[in-house]
Amino acid sequence: MKFLNDTTSQIDRIVAKDPSRYNVNQVYFDARKCHLVATDGHVMAVVHCVPEEGDTTGWITPESLRAWRDALKRNRKLPQTVRFTCGEKLTVTTLDGVQSFERPAYEGNFPHYEAVMPKHVKEKPAFTVDIDLLYRLVEALGYPHTMTGKSRMVAIFPSKDNRSAHLVKTSQEGPIGIIMPVRANDEQEGWLTTLEAVDARFQKDLEASRPEEEKEKEKAA
Repeated sequence: MKFLNDTTSQIDRIVAKDPSRYNVNQVYFDARKCHLVATDGHVMAVVHCVPEEGDTTGWITPESLRAWRDALKRNRKLPQTVRFTCGEKLTVTTLDGVQSFERPAYEGNFPHYEAVMPKHVKEKPAFTVDIDLLYRLVEALGYPHTMTGKSRMVAIFPSKDNRSAHLVKTSQEGPIGIIMPVRANDEQEGWLTTLEAVDARFQKDLEASRPEEEKEKEKAA
């Protein structure tokens, strides 16, 4: 398995932590759809990847994904020498050797993740902000103490035109902050907001990345 382009995905960070929820405390690999999926019941991520020979659909442990990510970091100048295979076992292969991990096998099914994807969203984002700036602002505002501990809620009140400052609060009556929107040239147009649209674009990019010799062989066959 590999990513088509460089990615900073750490999808393993959002798996469920409760061991009794065995079918969502691992990342799920859908080889047919080219999807890596993770959820904890509150958030869900679907990241596209390219299945390779030996890869099969099933669960992938966060530990093995972290090992793959670490191997890519260590070999950033030669990423093509790193291979992650998810077959009967999960293996990370580099020039230095092979790391092997047991692959989970469960009787239950992973949640029907495609069914919960929103079907009707606005064509343009409500607002765009720099996540690092937002995090720093929230830390500066602080979190209120509640009966159950510290609240981690962040409320954002977007400006009407998405050009002036957005209002940020971490409690109803507490401190107040503002953050300026990101103004990238292409931020307002061309967003793909359905899984089907992203799938189609991924397949188009995947076809474009194939070597010309491989395409010619298929035409001749």
